[in-house]
Amino acid sequence: MKAGKLKEMRESDSGRVANCTCAKPCVVVRKDEQPKVRKEAQRLLWKKAKSVDQVSITRYLENMTKAIVRKNIGALTLAGLLGLVLTSIACGDNSSNKKDADHADTPADTQQGGDTGVVPDASPPVGLDASVDTSADVSAAAALDASAYAFMDASVDASLDTSAYASVDASVDTSAGASVDSLTCDPQTSVASGALGPSNILVMASHPDDDIITSAGVIARAVRRGGQVHVVYLTNGDSSGIDEGAERQNEAVASQDVLGVSEDNLVFLGYPDGYTEDLRTTYTGPTDVMTTLNGVSHTYAAHGLGRTDYHSYAFGSPGAYNWPNVVGDMANLLGTLLPDAIFVTSGTDGHPDNVSAYLSIVQALPQVFASHPTYKPTIYTTFALPPDANWPNPPDPTQYFSPLALVDTGLEWSHRNSLDVPLSMQTTTLETNLKYLAIGAEVSQGGNEATSYIGMFLHKDEFFWGERPADPDNLPPVVNAGFDQTVSGGAFVTLDGSGSLDPEGAALSYRWVQADGPAVALCSPTSARPTFTAPSNLIWPTTFAFELQVADGLGWSIPDAVSVIVNPTTPAPTNVALNATAVASSEDPSDGGTAAKAIDGVLQGYGNGDPKYEWSSYREGAGAWIELSWTTPQLVSRIVLHDRPNLSDQVLSGTLLLSDGTTIPVGALYNDGLGNVFDFAPTLITKVRFTVTSVSESTANVGLEEFEVYNVPGGT
Repeated sequence: MKAGKLKEMRESDSGRVANCTCAKPCVVVRKDEQPKVRKEAQRLLWKKAKSVDQVSITRYLENMTKAIVRKNIGALTLAGLLGLVLTSIACGDNSSNKKDADHADTPADTQQGGDTGVVPDASPPVGLDASVDTSADVSAAAALDASAYAFMDASVDASLDTSAYASVDASVDTSAGASVDSLTCDPQTSVASGALGPSNILVMASHPDDDIITSAGVIARAVRRGGQVHVVYLTNGDSSGIDEGAERQNEAVASQDVLGVSEDNLVFLGYPDGYTEDLRTTYTGPTDVMTTLNGVSHTYAAHGLGRTDYHSYAFGSPGAYNWPNVVGDMANLLGTLLPDAIFVTSGTDGHPDNVSAYLSIVQALPQVFASHPTYKPTIYTTFALPPDANWPNPPDPTQYFSPLALVDTGLEWSHRNSLDVPLSMQTTTLETNLKYLAIGAEVSQGGNEATSYIGMFLHKDEFFWGERPADPDNLPPVVNAGFDQTVSGGAFVTLDGSGSLDPEGAALSYRWVQADGPAVALCSPTSARPTFTAPSNLIWPTTFAFELQVADGLGWSIPDAVSVIVNPTTPAPTNVALNATAVASSEDPSDGGTAAKAIDGVLQGYGNGDPKYEWSSYREGAGAWIELSWTTPQLVSRIVLHDRPNLSDQVLSGTLLLSDGTTIPVGALYNDGLGNVFDFAPTLITKVRFTVTSVSESTANVGLEEFEVYNVPGGT
């Protein structure tokens, strides 16, 4: 599982908890003094924090009463009591069961209370229990055996402004969709892109395809946030000759295009596939020249930066095959780009070329440091061919990579950065999964064929170990944004980055931003456990994604991400197209492909079942149309179009026209009948027409397998 998903250990001395969120001494209160403490704290809190809703205060106090531990409170001052209340509201408890880093449970197991791979903490989390009856007698709560519970800091000054303590305790059971009234806070609404670094990354691949299998998610996130991304290929993948090298350069350009990286940001060094170990062990002089069995002795390329190999681009002519030229090219390139983060295969990888890729960077950096003494990049290493014959686990974009046996590598699986790939790479709809599509572009290497090795790298995460070449004695922090959650609208949600760690034990700083979904307000986005309230007005299940970086005082980590799926609390929308009347520009009578078949609720057609369940025009392409109408207005917000599921007839573009005048552009429909979804603001309509504006060359009878229109629950 993810790095750092380890159970947090509590200190054994009673009265202190190792993971107090506010990093101040925790105090505990003797059971027989609970009623007195609670009463005085309530009086002070209502007096000093009048802006806070008293009902909410009561809820907190009820829960705090349950959380008091036996210990003589001694001379707790009234100010301390107020601080105790305020701090418990602000800080909450940082204890939650973490999955062991080497345990193979899925996030779903945790959501459902399955085996977590660790022994649960003896002490339940302190904080707001959504099931508490706030009208219950305090004495009943006080009678609970709370010996395993810890209270929060009591040293906060009573004059503190309560608005600064708005991060409500994070131990709400969000899996049950608990909903609470949050206190007033000073939220920071994050932006969708450009908020987190590194802003300038370089991915080093020994062969075209290594960049995709190891770092596609890292690349896609950097592209989305507007950062600089350069991909460098040590070899052309030309073990069989120049023709193969040309083919693999083409595939590299195509696969990176899927991720949004321009060809001008690809750099082909042009050294020989399978020979780089010979270069670094035998051809070590600047005048040495190695000639491959294919008869090639110098760098070459026809794609990427300058549409040539880098040595020719930078120095005017190809470079002879020797190791000093490899290192010199990398030194020149790194000194020009000065990337903040460099991603490359490990020096202990099982492929000699992958080792060479790492060593070319390590040996080039001293030259760069000499010219740029303030330059301090971070290197992140991973494996493309690890020393573990049983790895990886079968491809599944919803599952993390299984643990690696890291014998003789000097690495720990629990100290890796396990970075969730973007949501677009986690979808099981492979036709739209960006990493699947990028891997598929590497045709010569098997792409996504069932027996393809590179296809095995389709997983929920990508993993890296960090190192600081300018400060080798201090490793970068390991970021961990926690596991995904599924909650109901209105739920109080806590993100949890407390599994992040620093290998040297330094205190961490945190910064969170939102990366996907409708904007929400994050309370305490610079804490380990920020919170937000899930929107309660959603119509469809909606995914909210957040990114986290941590810092150890010397620099920030790369971002990790986590997702929260929010389910609406309203009834599910219904497909009102089933109640519509359908007419079309033409119909193919041979198979009964009338317009009405597009709204029969059956996902079948020519190519995946019975053609009588789809609408097929009669020898039409561009210009064909189908229109749905209702006798009463319908409040709708989503349309789903399913193309005919055969591979010959395909809509490449079209337009949806709603009866209120709204137009929605439609791009190419999936050619296998998978639905294309179009969401829009709730609109009251009586008609909707879909007009085809372009089709594939092979189209003979354009049409639709199904035309779905979904209402807004509660609408007409």
